[in-house]
Amino acid sequence: MALVATPCESPACSGRSFDSYHSSASGGGCSVQSLECYNPSGRDLALNYIDSLMAHDSTKIQSSRSFLSSSNFSGRWEEHEDLCDHLEGCGLESVQKEMRAWRVVAGELELDTSAPVPKPGKGEVLVKVMHASVNPIDWKLMGGGTPLFRAREPYTPGFDFSGVIEGVGPGTDIEIGERVIGYLGLMETCSVEGGEGGLAGSFAEYCCLPSSRVAVIPGYSDPRELAGLPLAGLTAYQALFTGSGGRSLQGGPLGSLKKGQKVLVLGGSTGTGCFGVQLAKAVGARVTATASDAKMPVGGKQTKLDWVKSLGADRVINYRVRDWAEDLAGQEFDMIFDCVGDDSDVSKADKVLKSGAPFVSIANFAPTIPKDCRTKFANFIVAANGDDLSELVTLTELNKLEVPVDSAHPLENLQDALERSRTSRAAGKIIIDVAPLL
Repeated sequence: MALVATPCESPACSGRSFDSYHSSASGGGCSVQSLECYNPSGRDLALNYIDSLMAHDSTKIQSSRSFLSSSNFSGRWEEHEDLCDHLEGCGLESVQKEMRAWRVVAGELELDTSAPVPKPGKGEVLVKVMHASVNPIDWKLMGGGTPLFRAREPYTPGFDFSGVIEGVGPGTDIEIGERVIGYLGLMETCSVEGGEGGLAGSFAEYCCLPSSRVAVIPGYSDPRELAGLPLAGLTAYQALFTGSGGRSLQGGPLGSLKKGQKVLVLGGSTGTGCFGVQLAKAVGARVTATASDAKMPVGGKQTKLDWVKSLGADRVINYRVRDWAEDLAGQEFDMIFDCVGDDSDVSKADKVLKSGAPFVSIANFAPTIPKDCRTKFANFIVAANGDDLSELVTLTELNKLEVPVDSAHPLENLQDALERSRTSRAAGKIIIDVAPLL
């Protein structure tokens, strides 16, 4: 259990909980990670909470009250080992030690209700997860992975999240109590060339990761919506504009899309394609996308064609009835952003691209490229980059980027959410509600 988890009566907190809001001097009370009692009311509240927990044992109550009343409260708990030891000896814990987490063990997905809470190391943060989101790579890894990525079992799946910083390791400059979104990093954790030693993902109540992979979000933002941004949003952003540490397997350049240029997004209604359409439009590019005339899975009235158009595409081609290469032949696009992975698209790219223009694919890692192809084909793998993620958060604040949410599922129903992704029934991000009321 966390030491401070009851509603606070302090006027500074408006009845909110200690563990979410009492993390700085201005909070007027005690936090889970920092016993910083800057006024008498903060200390009284902490002691009263101990009373409520230890009411069955008056000896321990008196011992705890006496010890806390005489202790120096400044600094972090982990810097006061005597305090931590004493509280644990009285039946209290300074931080929660167990959590619910989905684990993949021997190829099977199971919910562990007493998994250990990870501890942040140097440069890392501990995040209490509010929401996570599903990506196709989640179920692909569970099925054995891909030629490029494997997850070492046992592991906790999930790459995207929103949450609250609840602990920090040495060498971090982020504050406890900050709301953040983050991406744990597929290339960084699951590369067959040697990742960081396995995935401890976001389909859990807590996760740890380097602070360089998170971005602070405004207090007024919607953490459920923003939980769906990291992997798909970063992929589109880096592929279209910068690369930012992501890599092309061919070593070639990625996108450098600019105002007035033309881009074709193959798969405009996919989880990443919908971000590609919006981001390209945000910089003033002329955007053409492909989609189908299927009804949207949520609501059922709008077609995917109409939806992609509403995201900002200048033209949307129904790939079920028209060949985009024939429709766009000779128009000399500056880039194709492929979110589908159909080999036939590679062979048709020369018809619409400028000579030497990039065909950047996030979905085709074993392409058949014609010998006389003039297109610069590039497989793209996204990199975990908190600075890029902050840029995306800013775009959402400016209403230039929205995160379309398909559906939300409680943590215990993760398998239903994965199946929805696996069967391609979603349009937009599938969200997992872990602790939505933080």
